[in-house]
Amino acid sequence: MIFYENISVAGGPASVTTYDKEVLLKAVLDGEINPGKVFTKTYDLAQINEAYQDMVDRKVIKSYIKVSD
Repeated sequence: MIFYENISVAGGPASVTTYDKEVLLKAVLDGEINPGKVFTKTYDLAQINEAYQDMVDRKVIKSYIKVSD
């Protein structure tokens, strides 16, 4: 279905090497952070500016934008 509607899903490399791997690994092993939790807050489409600002301000890791009900 995605092919026929001309929709694509893409990704790219993450800059994980810019972070201190020893600090992050210890935080994961100590249970201080959960690396499996990606979307930390849900926003409506009307709140898109707030969602981006919260990511910039590091209030959330990733914003989940709900486009429709």
